[in-house]
Formats: sequence, structure tokens, C-alpha cells
Amino acid sequence: MHISCNKIIDGLSFCNRLASIRAFRPKPSLQHPTYRMKTIALLCLSLLATVSWGHTQSVWTLGHGDIGIGYDSLAGFEPHWHLGEDGEEVVVDGIPMSNDPVGFEYGAADLILEFSANVPRPAGASFDFLGTGAGEPLWFLPDNSTDSATAGVPFLGFGTEELEPLEWSGSIVLTLTGMTGTGVDGGGYFSLFETASSVFIQTFDGISAADAINLTAGNHVHYNLAFTQPGIYNLQFEITGDHVADGLQSTTATYTFNVIPEPTSLMLIGVGASALLLRRRRHGRVL
Repeated sequence: MHISCNKIIDGLSFCNRLASIRAFRPKPSLQHPTYRMKTIALLCLSLLATVSWGHTQSVWTLGHGDIGIGYDSLAGFEPHWHLGEDGEEVVVDGIPMSNDPVGFEYGAADLILEFSANVPRPAGASFDFLGTGAGEPLWFLPDNSTDSATAGVPFLGFGTEELEPLEWSGSIVLTLTGMTGTGVDGGGYFSLFETASSVFIQTFDGISAADAINLTAGNHVHYNLAFTQPGIYNLQFEITGDHVADGLQSTTATYTFNVIPEPTSLMLIGVGASALLLRRRRHGRVL
């Protein structure tokens, strides 16, 4: 079910909060100097993080993609990332990629979703499930393409299009079974929801079998995702479903999210100055 941003809160002014902060300003052109400097800064942070973590995953920072679920009768469920289907542009490792009708596929462990936009948590007890106080920063992935593009964050969905509906009895269930990483160590919580009154996963009250979403085979859906602290979140899911011929199927997969503070103006100025200096040196044949 797709819920537009304007319907998320229905009177609680969450969308107004999204639109009121700098992170949710209109997205500049890919060639705009501010956008280019921010992209460079985010890429630098990614490279620094790569060195410190010692990981080899690719980093997805913009465009439409899904947590995808495929199936093979011998291998069982095949969880993965599926980006940029139907020629949509995505940015991976700082490089725009597009014009591929089938998109780009990565193993669940081979890619990190990284973003930095945050909003103040709205007031009201209905938002207490998020696990942070009103007005505190909330790192947010919207459930619609317009707000995702405006915020400059990936537009994440959950896709089961690779599953033939007639081959499955009932839902494909994704259950959160664990969560690790620096964000969790720093007291961070994770939530997945449609509205403040329609919450599917919330870790503020612990992790249990109730933290799950039910997906229909052959379908595609988007939700709102929220994190309360910057850092790494390794989200561990169990995926289950009843195949009409092969019986009950189950597997596990871990998807990683890197929630980073938005680069400050000072950092952007520093990166811009470094880039300008490098450019001048190149033009002067110093390098």
C-alpha cells in the first residue's frame, strides 16, 4: 500500500516539518555546484568509513531500488538488492548508473544503503514508537518518490515481483530478528511504518515476532523507514513463505544501512576549496 507524504500524519504536520528544513529543499540539478560539492563530501565520508570498517560493499546513495526476494527451487529464497529497474538512474559508489531495463542486482551483503537527511521528530504521543523525543533528529526514508528525490535519499521499496503469485500460498513474511552496528550501540532505534497508527516494525520496545511485514508474491510496496541515531544498522531478517509445490521455505538475510550526519557547511566549503585547489593545480600542470 502506497501512502503519500501528505497522508502520513493527517493533521500532525509531519510533512510540513519535512518541507521546512534544509535537508528537504528542492533537489538541485546533478550539475549544480552545491549538489556536486555535497556529493563529493558524502563520497569522502563513504571512503573514510570504508577504510575504518574494512568492508568491500558498494554504497547506494540515490535513486529507486528495492529489497528484493527471488526464489529458486533448489536454492530456496534469494534475498538481494535490486536497483534502477526500467532504466531509472541510481547512484552507487558516487557514480550515476541508468539505461538498464532490468536494473542492477547486488547480493544482500554486497551493498550498503547510505543517507544523511534528517527531520525533527514531530510532537505527539502517537510518535513515541520511534524511540526518540519530540524535536530530536530523525533520519528518515520516505515512502514516496517525490519526497525521496527532494530529500536526496534513496527511494527504498520491497519487491517480490520475481515470485510467481500462483506458486505461493499466503504471504511472504519478513520478520526482523536482530539488529547490530554502531547506530544500535549508540542507542539508536529503527522503525518501519505507513502512518503513526500503522506501524509494522519498532525496536524501541524490543525485537519480537511482531516486528514483521507481510508481502504478496508478485508485488511491490513502499514504507517509511526511520532511524534515531547516526551509525551503522545491520538489520537481520528472516524470510518465510509457503510454496505450493516445495512447501515451507525460510532463509535469513542481513541488510546494512549507514546513517550519517549531513555534511556541515564548513565541511562543504573545505571540500569545495580542496577541489578548486586541485583543479587549479591541474590547470597549472603542477600535477
